[in-house]
Amino acid sequence: MRWSSGLSAVLLLSLAARGGLAWALWDAPPLFDEQGYAAMGAGWVRALSGLAGGGMDREGLLAAWGYGRWPPLQGLLVGLGTLLGAPRLGAVAVGVATTWAVSRYGREVASERVGLVAGLVHALGPSFAFFGVSLWSEGLFALWGVLLLLAARRAEGSVRWGAATGLFAGLAALTRTAGAPFLLLLPLWLGRTRRGSGVAALAVGLALWAPWVGLNAWRTGAPLGPTGGINLAMGNNPWVETRLGSSVGDRASLDRIEEALRERPLGQGAGEAATRLAAESVAERPGAAVLRALARARVMWGPDTFLLRHLRIPVEPLLPEWLFWAALPVVWGTWAALLGGAVLGLRHARAHALPLLLVASSALGPLLTVAHTRFHLPWFTWLLPMIALGWGSRPGPRDVILAVGVLLAGWSGVGVLWGWHLGG
Repeated sequence: MRWSSGLSAVLLLSLAARGGLAWALWDAPPLFDEQGYAAMGAGWVRALSGLAGGGMDREGLLAAWGYGRWPPLQGLLVGLGTLLGAPRLGAVAVGVATTWAVSRYGREVASERVGLVAGLVHALGPSFAFFGVSLWSEGLFALWGVLLLLAARRAEGSVRWGAATGLFAGLAALTRTAGAPFLLLLPLWLGRTRRGSGVAALAVGLALWAPWVGLNAWRTGAPLGPTGGINLAMGNNPWVETRLGSSVGDRASLDRIEEALRERPLGQGAGEAATRLAAESVAERPGAAVLRALARARVMWGPDTFLLRHLRIPVEPLLPEWLFWAALPVVWGTWAALLGGAVLGLRHARAHALPLLLVASSALGPLLTVAHTRFHLPWFTWLLPMIALGWGSRPGPRDVILAVGVLLAGWSGVGVLWGWHLGG
C-alpha cells in the first residue's frame, strides 16, 4: 500500500487514541474475563523468564496454558505487554497494526478512499479504541482475521500465500475458539481456484492448532477446553428464560446448572455432564432452543455495552456519572452507523463474500452457547470496507427498510443488555 500522508495521520490517530486510553487505565485492575487473561499472562511471564534463565517453571507453564479454559495467544500477548512494562501495551500495538491492516484491505478491495475511511473508523471508533487497550481477546482475533483476508487475496495464485492464510487461520483459532471453523473454511475457499493453496492452508493451520487441542484432550478430556460444555449448558437448559438467550447474568438458572453438575455421576467430568444437560434440554424443547438462539443473535448484534459498563463499575478511581451519559449516545450512535452501513453495504456482498463467511462461521459457536455484544467487534472490523461502501451508496426504499428492520431487531434486546451490564 502506498504510504500516504492520509494513512500516516490515521495511524497516528489510532496510536493517540489507544495510547491515551492505556495511560488512563495504566493502574486499572483487570475485570471479569480480563482477570483470567491476566493470570495466563502472568504464567507466560514466569514461563518465559524461566526459559531465559535456562530452567523450566512448570507451574508457570500450567498457568500460561490456563488449564485449557481459553486458547493461549491472548494470554501470551498480555504476558509480552507485561514484560514491556504494562499488560495493556501489547493490545495497543495490536490495535494500531489492525488499523493499518484494515486500511490496506479496504484499499485493495475497493479504493484508497475506502481504505482511509475504514482505517479512520477503526482508529477512533469508541469500542474499537477501548478493546484496543483491554485484555479481552477480540482485538487480537480481529487482527488475525484482517491479515487472513489480505493473505487469502494473494493465495489464489500462490501456494506460499496459501500457507500464510493457514498460518493466520491457525493463529485465530489459538486466540478464540470461534476461529476454529476458519481451519476448514479457508482451504475450501482457496481450493476453488488453486487446490495446492487450499491444501497448504489446511496443513499449516491444523499443524499449528493441533498441539493445543492435543494437550487439552490429554489433560482435560475435552479437546476444545473444559468450558465448551459449560457454555453449551448456559445457553441450553430448562431453567433460563427464552428472552435472555442464555444464563449469562441470570443467577437463578446458573444456580440450577451448578446444582445439576454437582449431582453428576461419579467419574463424569463437569464438561461432559454439562453437554449432556444441554443435549437433553434441546431434545425436550427444540422450539425453545431455536428461540434462545435468536435471542443470542439479537445480543451479538446489539448495542455495545462493555465500554459503557467500565464507565459505571464502582472501582477506583470512581468516574463521574455524567461521563457515562455523555458516552452513551456516542457509543450507541457509532453502533447504529456501523450496523446500518453493513446492511446497506450488502449490495457489494459478492466482492466481500469471504469476510461475510468469516463472520457467519465465527458466529456459530455463540449461536449455540452464549453471546455478548463484544463478539461483533471483530466482525465489524472485517466488514469495515463494506460498511464504508454502504455509507457512500444511494440506498433504495427496500435497502432503507431492511436497515431499519435490522437496527430495530438489534435494539430490541437493549432491556436485557441494560440489566446485564449497565445497572438494571
